[in-house]
Amino acid sequence: MYTEFKEFYREFKPFFYGFVFIGLLLLYGVFVYSFLEGWTLLESLYQVIITLSTVGFGEVHDISRWGKIHTSTFGALDYNLTL
Repeated sequence: MYTEFKEFYREFKPFFYGFVFIGLLLLYGVFVYSFLEGWTLLESLYQVIITLSTVGFGEVHDISRWGKIHTSTFGALDYNLTL
């Protein structure tokens, strides 16, 4: 039983780390948008998903200068880190 679990873990370890990384990236983006712009968590999550998926629907609301800087660096870092 232990050897089966160990083999399963070894096989799916990269996927696990990938999901944890994406989850942390989502949380980081949501809290930064919520703090910088004063948005609700849902509005912040929507903005993060738009930015990460590069859909480009536009902003939820007008974004401050710091919000624009965060969006630019967040999108660029996400693109580079997830490749």
